[in-house]
Amino acid sequence: MKHNDKNRVEDETIRFRDVTSPLELARVIVITTHASASASELVINGLRPYLPVIVIGEATYGKPVGQYGFDFCDKTLAAVAFSIVNARGEGDYFDGIAADCEAADDIEHDLGDPSEASLAEALRYARTGACSGAAAAGTLRSQDRPPAYRLQGWRAMVNAY
Repeated sequence: MKHNDKNRVEDETIRFRDVTSPLELARVIVITTHASASASELVINGLRPYLPVIVIGEATYGKPVGQYGFDFCDKTLAAVAFSIVNARGEGDYFDGIAADCEAADDIEHDLGDPSEASLAEALRYARTGACSGAAAAGTLRSQDRPPAYRLQGWRAMVNAY
């Protein structure tokens, strides 16, 4: 966690312990939507220095910052206080983390149904190591995607509705 120059004393580095993974993963495949934010993005970005992370679905929301709660009268103010970077110092993904293989957030199928578009694309990638023709070519049309709702003003700063 990196703070501004007036609060560097608050910077903190959290390191993974160097242990052999019992899963012996060669890569991680994650499924995202335009609403995937914060902790989801932290996991993706945090793992990237250590192993390939394949993003299936849509570009994420873009929230590479964190807040602390400050009590103010009878309210709590959650002000953006730090940015989050990985072991290589990479962060600042305010435009989201791009998908390696695009796939729609298919609400016509139940969660976990292998026919659901993003899960089907992830399973295809796990089997073949490649995106499908449609995903590889980036042929998902923008009008086929749900609109990304972006908060504005102070609501965007605290990711609040």
